[in-house]
Amino acid sequence: MAVGLAAELLESLNIEIELIEGGKGIFDVKADNRLVFSKYSLNRFPLFGEISEILKDEPYCMKNE
Repeated sequence: MAVGLAAELLESLNIEIELIEGGKGIFDVKADNRLVFSKYSLNRFPLFGEISEILKDEPYCMKNE
């Protein structure tokens, strides 16, 4: 799941992510120290394209370069 998300974000938004190993089923996505997705809160993994959609208008995305 995480490796696929990393590839998706690199291809769709031209951003690289850091994967940090967690435990106990935690799957959080943070951008600039801000939580943008939490499996714990939503009780599910993100859908394909969901994180890209959340992040697409953020200033740290380099999609226009």
